[in-house]
Amino acid sequence: MMKKLLPVALLVLVQACSTKPSHVVINPDLPVVSSNGYAQQSASTSIIDLRTAHHLIQIQKPDEAAKLISTQQHLPDIIERTLKKSFERSGLHINSHSNKTIELIINEALFVVNQDTLKYKAKANIVLTAKVNNGHQTLTKTFTVRGKNEGPLSADIAVLERDFNQLLTKIIGDIVNDQQLQRFVNN
Repeated sequence: MMKKLLPVALLVLVQACSTKPSHVVINPDLPVVSSNGYAQQSASTSIIDLRTAHHLIQIQKPDEAAKLISTQQHLPDIIERTLKKSFERSGLHINSHSNKTIELIINEALFVVNQDTLKYKAKANIVLTAKVNNGHQTLTKTFTVRGKNEGPLSADIAVLERDFNQLLTKIIGDIVNDQQLQRFVNN
């Protein structure tokens, strides 16, 4: 009896380990922000997604088509929600009728995994451009964060998901805490 169950159990285990998710959960933490960086100013915010591809993880294996993994929610919505909360924590009032605007452009947000038989290498790149208009002038500034991950066997999607969330938290914090942007909005 045990000899018959062992192959079945092994097959189920191998199948469970080889199943990859089709979506990732992106939910960045709110970054640490200065509590009064925007001195009770108000501005409207918007997000523009200029990425050529809208998946977040691309797994490339030799001689195979790339596997593409997207988010469960729309990435611009996730970024906008986190950005607004972060700006509000930093003293900025979000007001759609304000003459000051903060437009965030998503240029790139991608984790590329090169998967070999016994190892993988993954590189992440997030590039966001903040375009701020203070009612008189416009300031455009690009922010970039990069990450990498490598290891034996195949990439763990949960680890890539965690790393992507951490990178997104970092870049949003970099934008909200940027002193040049704060001075520009406060003028």
